[in-house]
Amino acid sequence: MKLADFEAHINVDGVALPEYSCQTDKDGEKVSCWIPSEAGKSFTVSWKTLVGKPYEISGKVNIDGNSLGGRIQYPNATMTVEHTGASISSTTERPFIFSSLNTTDDDTYLNNTTTMSIGDITIAFWEIVTGEETYAIPITLSNEKVHERSKKAMAHRVELGELKERSSRKTVMATNVRVLSTFVFKYRSIDILRAEGIAPPDPAAQKRKADDIDGKDDDDEEEEEEEPGNGNEEADQAELKALLEKVNAIQSKLAKKAPKVKGNKRVKTESYSAFVPGEVIDLT
Repeated sequence: MKLADFEAHINVDGVALPEYSCQTDKDGEKVSCWIPSEAGKSFTVSWKTLVGKPYEISGKVNIDGNSLGGRIQYPNATMTVEHTGASISSTTERPFIFSSLNTTDDDTYLNNTTTMSIGDITIAFWEIVTGEETYAIPITLSNEKVHERSKKAMAHRVELGELKERSSRKTVMATNVRVLSTFVFKYRSIDILRAEGIAPPDPAAQKRKADDIDGKDDDDEEEEEEEPGNGNEEADQAELKALLEKVNAIQSKLAKKAPKVKGNKRVKTESYSAFVPGEVIDLT
């Protein structure tokens, strides 16, 4: 995302995650978006000042309501800064990792305010004034259970990975002067984002659906080819003619066997008529 003179992203495997439904507040000081999270994946937070400032800047990271310190950019700098984990000492850190949310039905966790910010990664850019050097304070993240009715359609939270070495980095005191811009990344599983209509549908699922529709159309076309009237019409007409000739022969035979009438008594006979192809006969 970009806002004013800043740009920030959440990265997995060295690639920025897609950002959905980006919105800027009416004051133009805060921007937010949705990003897909995957349990077990580590991530980094990167940011850059697009236009150098004549003062020191700190990008302060807050994850799930926990402050994880900041990285300082000195005056007029425009380089990209990457926050790779929580500092444990000047030479060690623990990486950020998306993990599965640990839920419970225990009502003692129902009104736990410490879990209200789970699902948010925030970067606040401040103008600062640096002070004297100090020592790193080990940072931890809570893995406290979350009541299943208050998880707000979430599946993940952030944990810290195994301790790893890094290049030496000094820690200094800093005084905040003013906040410049704030970025909020709301992370959810891709399935939840798709179910809520925030992320586009799965392309693979869309392709399977299209293939199913194509297959159905093919079947319909085959059925239409087999509908009556599309066969050998000449053969049908020949069969009908043979049947009519047989009916006429039977009628003539019956007429010859009719009993003769004695005297002058006249018997009225009904005439027989065979129907011909194409003639319409009403049955009443």
